Amino acid sequence: ARGRPAQTASPPMASKQQAGPAQLADEAPPPYEQPYQPAGAVPLATTGQWLAKPTDCFNNLPLCCCALIFPALPLARTIARARLAPFVKTLVALIAVYLLLNVLSQVVDQWDKEHTSWVVQRDDRGRVVHVEYETDGPIPAWYWVAMTGTCLLSLAMCAVLVWTRRAVAAKYHVDEHACASGLCALCCAPCAIAQQAAHVDLAEYGEVDQDCTCEGEHRRAPGRADMPLR
Repeated sequence: ARGRPAQTASPPMASKQQAGPAQLADEAPPPYEQPYQPAGAVPLATTGQWLAKPTDCFNNLPLCCCALIFPALPLARTIARARLAPFVKTLVALIAVYLLLNVLSQVVDQWDKEHTSWVVQRDDRGRVVHVEYETDGPIPAWYWVAMTGTCLLSLAMCAVLVWTRRAVAAKYHVDEHACASGLCALCCAPCAIAQQAAHVDLAEYGEVDQDCTCEGEHRRAPGRADMPLR
């Protein structure tokens, strides 16, 4: 009798290989966008804190003076270098808001000085018993418009300061409570602006740019390699 033909065993189905730690690390998204990172930059993926303190004024004196005198420039540079918004548009918008806020507040103050007064009534012992705010005529409609505009622009600037700090903290994984960000941004805006600018420069380029020039890019940014480094 003929024997049965030998059955050839089919090759086992290749099991799906699991990706190793190195492959998973390559496929994982970066913690934050970082297209340019020189050798001297500080890695921020695990620090969880600011690289500069709000009181580091003497370490970055030109930057702090710029934040105190002309805060729109370092604030716009921080927003641009953190890739949150374009530099030129941000700077123009901030300057326009600052100028309009200054003009409206000056108009309101000037009208108050010329047309209003405080009447204080005291008793025989010199104690204040009544305080009254008086005007020498009806308050014009444009005064209320200027007052409303001043309040709205002030609130808008406060919102921009808080939003910028929260956005920078979230982008670079800084562990800071929202209440702390708001207090720092509103109670000492120049210190907060200087701290954020120094942090972004150290994170992206490894060096704080203390030049008060209207340049959105850092001296170590691609395309500006010919600039002298400190």
